[in-house]
Amino acid sequence: MSYLKDTGLLILISIFLFSLVNKILNPDSTINLIKNKNMPFPILSYLSAIAMLSFGSLSIILNRMGYVSKDIAKRGVEVLIVFTCLATYFFHNMFIDKSQRYYFEKNVAIIGALIYVRETL
Repeated sequence: MSYLKDTGLLILISIFLFSLVNKILNPDSTINLIKNKNMPFPILSYLSAIAMLSFGSLSIILNRMGYVSKDIAKRGVEVLIVFTCLATYFFHNMFIDKSQRYYFEKNVAIIGALIYVRETL
């Protein structure tokens, strides 16, 4: 059972890890995207995204490895929930852009999965 839980967590967290790697490898395009969405303080927003994705993902992985407490992992999940809510609002808001409906719904499902993870850590 633990292997299935670990596999599920890894699959879920991989979404955030791939996003983190993409943002680190492409800072200019990420910052330009943030600017195009009229988010405040583009560079600070970029650095905040890196910090949120790093802390959230690593706290969950390190918890499963036994290196950090459940409380820290829960805070990490909460950070990923906030990150996903912000990304949904600024980048995938289907109420502003109907073409974003799929991504909006996907992010809502991810938020639901993160809430479940937080409550079952």
